[in-house]
Amino acid sequence: MDIEYPAMMNMNYGFYIFSIIITLLTSFTGFLVNFYFVSKSMFLTKSSFNGFRKLCIVKTINNSIICSTFLFWVMPVTLLGLTYSELNYSANRFLSGISAMWAYILNSLIQVCLACNRFYGLYFPFGIKIWKHVPMTNLAIMIAITITSVLSLVTFPVGCGYVYDPSFFLWRPEDHECSKRISVIFPFVILTTTIITNIFNVAVGIRLLVRKIGGVREQEAKERRKRWMIMFTQSVLQDCLQLFDTVNSYYIVLLSEKVWFQFIFVTLSLVTISALDGLVMFACNSDIHPTWIKKLTSKKSKTIPVPVTCSAQSFHK
Repeated sequence: MDIEYPAMMNMNYGFYIFSIIITLLTSFTGFLVNFYFVSKSMFLTKSSFNGFRKLCIVKTINNSIICSTFLFWVMPVTLLGLTYSELNYSANRFLSGISAMWAYILNSLIQVCLACNRFYGLYFPFGIKIWKHVPMTNLAIMIAITITSVLSLVTFPVGCGYVYDPSFFLWRPEDHECSKRISVIFPFVILTTTIITNIFNVAVGIRLLVRKIGGVREQEAKERRKRWMIMFTQSVLQDCLQLFDTVNSYYIVLLSEKVWFQFIFVTLSLVTISALDGLVMFACNSDIHPTWIKKLTSKKSKTIPVPVTCSAQSFHK
């Protein structure tokens, strides 16, 4: 059996210190921002709690799960200098499966729902008659959770899952043929959702460019278009972040087996994207901003900020 060494012995010591600090700061910031978004959204008025916001909340909960796993599992076991064989196998598989697999896949499916939500709102502003009394957002969330759970069940057998290896500061498939076969499938799942999301985004972008808002005052039309543009921008940015992380962790990482390279394009990429995803949602939803940010924005623009709140252009709840 090969002798295992902790991460501090497998990395250059200076880079090890850097990786600890950057991971700690990123996971803490990501957890704080995502948790703030969820908690603040829970106290919004009913009119602001629309389908788009529900999808954002589910996504931030997933981001919070990923960031909290880094804070309360990855960082402690790495700082304690533990090796992979010294970890509790069941706990490692469970936490890794929840954060690196379940939450990650669910995020990609929710991203499709967000893009579809904007498509539905712009192309069918008055809804579709047969769907008007169907809670489309809740249904979409349940379908996404069901698909994710079914896909995750594939990794349930021993040797088929993902684990965290503190010896290399790295999330990786288990050292088994089953996990290696499965690890080939999931990139295609993520890329498929990305393609679908981009199709919706292109359609939404075209609609925003050519559509004229009639029947309302000019100022109201400008504010409505601004809300649409903010939500469209949010969807596109989040889709790009998801794609960037997928390319990093499944393809670029294959270019080198050096520990520092693997850390940057797998571990750091995952926690950074989760934090940035939360920051994008925080930035694009001005109605949950702290008072001091609203005042600062108001002074800079010399206008009242336009919150992204409920409008007719959204899935039914």
